[in-house]
Amino acid sequence: QRAVSSVLGDLVVPREEEMAMSLQELCKRGHRALVLLQVPGSAKVFCGIRSTDHNMETSWEDSTKSVEDMLLVLNRWRASGRLRPERGKLKLLEVALPGRPCASAPRALKAFADFIRDVPLRIGANLDFPDEDTI
Repeated sequence: QRAVSSVLGDLVVPREEEMAMSLQELCKRGHRALVLLQVPGSAKVFCGIRSTDHNMETSWEDSTKSVEDMLLVLNRWRASGRLRPERGKLKLLEVALPGRPCASAPRALKAFADFIRDVPLRIGANLDFPDEDTI
């Protein structure tokens, strides 16, 4: 938190309620960086916002072991409408696999690129070992 504070300072969005504001409004207040922290419940958060189920949702499932599993999850998100953004909530598609991510990343990134090819992505993606083409 000290490093985030020293580097980003007042640019960090300080309160969860502000996550629902427009970028234009945040800029007027001098805030431009959203930092969600995954910390133990007993840890004091003095820079950024504590990550909770309320303000962050990811597609990660413990059962995801392969590119095919990842695609099943991504397609469930698409079919259920969870790919739509929500004010005040950061949504992330997990393009990551357990084990040796550096080995599985090329196939996972290609599958992800194919998945979003014809549909604009309006939520975030957490990429293991991203390559220039995917970015």
